[in-house]
Amino acid sequence: MIFIALEISETNLVLVVSKSTGKSAEIVHAESIVRTPGDLAASLSQIPSSYRHGTLVVPRGMALLREFQIPSGSLEEIIQMVHFQMEREFPLDAHQIRSSFAIGNEEKGKVSVQVVAVPNEVLDPLLEELEKGGFKVDAVTVSTFGLARLVSDETDPVAIIGKSGQQAEILISRKGNFSVTRTAPIPKGETLEEAIKIEVDRSVLAFQARSKGSDVEKIIMPTKWDDLGLNGAITLGMGVSWDMNMASAVGVCLAGKGGVPNLLKPPAVEKKFHLKKEHRLAIIAAVLLSGIFFLSLKLVSDREAELAGLRSELKQIKPKVIHLKRMDANLKLARTWQKEGRFPWGELLKAMNQTSVSAENLYLVSATFEESGSVTVTGKVRDRKSYATFRKELEALPYLRNVEPGPLIPRGEGSYQNDFSVKAVLVRSTK
Repeated sequence: MIFIALEISETNLVLVVSKSTGKSAEIVHAESIVRTPGDLAASLSQIPSSYRHGTLVVPRGMALLREFQIPSGSLEEIIQMVHFQMEREFPLDAHQIRSSFAIGNEEKGKVSVQVVAVPNEVLDPLLEELEKGGFKVDAVTVSTFGLARLVSDETDPVAIIGKSGQQAEILISRKGNFSVTRTAPIPKGETLEEAIKIEVDRSVLAFQARSKGSDVEKIIMPTKWDDLGLNGAITLGMGVSWDMNMASAVGVCLAGKGGVPNLLKPPAVEKKFHLKKEHRLAIIAAVLLSGIFFLSLKLVSDREAELAGLRSELKQIKPKVIHLKRMDANLKLARTWQKEGRFPWGELLKAMNQTSVSAENLYLVSATFEESGSVTVTGKVRDRKSYATFRKELEALPYLRNVEPGPLIPRGEGSYQNDFSVKAVLVRSTK
């Protein structure tokens, strides 16, 4: 199976083509092409026609990247919590970006989620140029995930350096999770080592502060192929030359299809209807044993059962659809309030984010706003004491009234033992 990765920086295009051979892969073609200023199509024309499709790798400097620690749950729950965190942490609205995420390791009832986003105003023009140049983009990811795949088997903290044109990327990974990720420009006349020395030192210090003194065991600067230490997971084919600019694209090839987040197709929960094998066998048996008459009865019966099943599944899906519509309406309403200055919802979100209750004891899931100014806050809490503290802080806010705390609902699993909801009314702004 052939897998193709193309990374585009401001100065060059890096193309890496791998071929799967059982449990390992081989780099069968790799090249770095100088990017013609203002004419990407001219550079793309130098790529062999059979390799003009694959995964686009966006440099780290073009992307927004965050890592969240959230309670473990189903994919549907994780998607909802990730979207809530993105609304709080990312400077752009959801309709202004292409985003996706990868789920990392689970520890003590929480999972790490690496979320990446690229602004539409950056990615869309690039996709249009690639289409005009004859390159078919199957997926889009970010260079950081390619570097992370190269060190995913490391058990101790490790730093790896990537290079994309005149910019370097420093990634410190620990047990498959991102700890620190930074970029550093490479000025003309300076070597890579000189350009990144300060940022590497800062990255290591930042990691030590976050990990309470743990040290980075090694720093990988893959100026040579053997520096990667991949132990045969992927090999460099005969006649293929190595260039450090290829590191991220090689990591994407090593991950293969679906192995890294795809900004064109983020994780989603899909509902599909399947006609099971036993149903088909039952129909055939009815034809052979009972003839046309009994077959007709069987078909009628099967259709009734199928319709009943469809109604049951529709009944299960309907509340989720309604919930998504409410979330969309909620976001539009909040933006209208923000433009018109009607209700201080932004101050409320800020106050909840600065609550004295620690993240280990409280996790906010959503905040729903109504046209009248009423708001419903839902979340998860460890114990009654933490819930009482949070509730009193809400009651003390000058722009909230009629705070009505709901009952605690035991979860019976995870570090957050209870679900809760609080209703209140926002005081209309006097502006």
